[in-house]
Amino acid sequence: MKSYPITVGKEKFKLRITAQGQKNLIQEHEKTFFGLVSESMEPGGVGIIDILTEALNFKGNDNSVSDGDELYDLMIDAGYDQEKIFKTVVETGKTSGILSEKEAQTFLRVTKQVKSGVFQKLEEAADDLAGTEEKDVEKEPEKTPSEPVDD
Repeated sequence: MKSYPITVGKEKFKLRITAQGQKNLIQEHEKTFFGLVSESMEPGGVGIIDILTEALNFKGNDNSVSDGDELYDLMIDAGYDQEKIFKTVVETGKTSGILSEKEAQTFLRVTKQVKSGVFQKLEEAADDLAGTEEKDVEKEPEKTPSEPVDD
């Protein structure tokens, strides 16, 4: 059975979303692979973890890991960033016949643009805030010497 091979650290895994895997995702999330990937463009999305779980568990696999959470953590520990994890999921969908080459490239391009746009806005906001920290911080009023009070 055709699968998408990845190497995480020193371990090799094969990923494939079978017809049964697609049914499982629809049953659990009430969304197709396509819909779930669309919704899971943010880092660490639950959909991505569940897709990884299904992709690890196709019939006849020899993966040493069967849990998407565990694979996700291994990927992070091995230096995968969110973009590379998302690409792995998209490529798995393509290899599994769920996404065409064009659809896979569109997912990857849009995700990169969205991420870039978000970080550009964050950088602009950080630039706008630079130097305002000192202005915005209220200075404690200077204490005036208190006069002695007679009891």
